[in-house]
Amino acid sequence: MEAVVFVFSLLDCCALIFLSVYFIITLSDLECDYINARSCCSKLNKWVIPELIGHTVITVLMLVSLHWFIFLLNLPAATWNIYRFIMVPSGNMGVFDPTEIHNRGQLKSHMKEAMIKLGFHLLCFFMYLYRSCSVASLLPGSGRPCAPHQVLCLPSPVSRPLPVMSGAGCAPRERSYRGETPIFLRECWSRWHWVLGWVPA
Repeated sequence: MEAVVFVFSLLDCCALIFLSVYFIITLSDLECDYINARSCCSKLNKWVIPELIGHTVITVLMLVSLHWFIFLLNLPAATWNIYRFIMVPSGNMGVFDPTEIHNRGQLKSHMKEAMIKLGFHLLCFFMYLYRSCSVASLLPGSGRPCAPHQVLCLPSPVSRPLPVMSGAGCAPRERSYRGETPIFLRECWSRWHWVLGWVPA
């Protein structure tokens, strides 16, 4: 469940990043007189509600999943988006109004707000990406070390007689190593076990 939450938040954050970039590009075109104010505000007002919904969904999702730090991080930005949308005057075209965007330095303030949102969403993107990778690494079959009971039993080597001196001047007698794993095999396996990081059942 936690993995689904952060993957969805990651995708939603990507959409919010693209919206912030779109706002910056459109406002820059208006500042350079590439488009008129009415066309610019009409384009931007179409994406105010989707941005509001996208950010609110992430905030509520973090509240429901009890990720308090991320919830408190997103709460001020989501509250500002809702407040800005509710406080639009009745006679205006929307959050971006062509009759007021050039007055009282609103164009600069809108540009600054879009840049701040872009930085905030980039920060959240890397945060969600890190948490998604952390949660995915804990899922079954993700290459984590095996449980202590999953131990490989090496087959016993073929018995081979080795000469062992029983005493000075005595004839050598044979000694069997049946059922014992040679030391060098155990050392090689321990090294490969450390490199691979897992032990097959």
